[in-house]
Amino acid sequence: MLEAYKEGEDQLGKAVSALSLGWGLGTMTVAFLPYQPLYSLSFAFGSVMVFLAVSKEPAKSGLLAAVPKLLPLLPPLALFMGAEYVVYALTALRFYEATNRIGFALAYAVGPSLTAALGGYVAGKALRKLGAERLFLISVIAYIPVTLLALASPPPICLVAWSIPVYPFYEVSLVALVSKFVPEAPASALGLTYTTMSIASIVAIPFTRIKSFRTVAIYTSIAMVLSAIFIKLSFRALRTPRRSRDRREFHTSPYDSSTR
Repeated sequence: MLEAYKEGEDQLGKAVSALSLGWGLGTMTVAFLPYQPLYSLSFAFGSVMVFLAVSKEPAKSGLLAAVPKLLPLLPPLALFMGAEYVVYALTALRFYEATNRIGFALAYAVGPSLTAALGGYVAGKALRKLGAERLFLISVIAYIPVTLLALASPPPICLVAWSIPVYPFYEVSLVALVSKFVPEAPASALGLTYTTMSIASIVAIPFTRIKSFRTVAIYTSIAMVLSAIFIKLSFRALRTPRRSRDRREFHTSPYDSSTR
């Protein structure tokens, strides 16, 4: 995806479309395997695979650059990703209980992957028009009605929740964000966000034991609202150092006593 983004927003959208189709094929196996171990392992495996790209970057500009630059963003991102994992896991359980294996595969994997694949083409254009920060915030907030629809609405209405294509907009904006804030080490930065996802999902596993789907919908929606607020604040923190340096450079005079 990072290589696709170098060629433009539209190419990134196409890459996410292809990724969505692959995700759908892989997720169909959830119908035949326990949902929690599969998701925990898949997030961890994804983190390892992304980190393999770090070897192509100079060590100095890898994690040493990514961690401090993205540090303000990581806590609210972890909160959102943990809440998202709980929603994904319990939605899988709910869909599985409400349908048979074929119905589950259609509602949880096939439908969402097809709509996300189509949405990827639109997501690239939206990224070009709105910018990474604005689109990322919109995507995070858009997960709230999807969560309520998936966990608080009755079947069969809940079965269409994940077919609302929010994911491609979230993914393209995340790739654009790390490329913007850590341009010297985007692979390391993207790997860091996926590692955050992996850790957050494992920490959130106990919350998947809550029996009431509506209770989970309410609390995860609140968590997503809070994460959106703090993500917005983190963007200010991420931009501040660069602006501060620019001001210092602008106000530095060649006749300053320190330069004599």
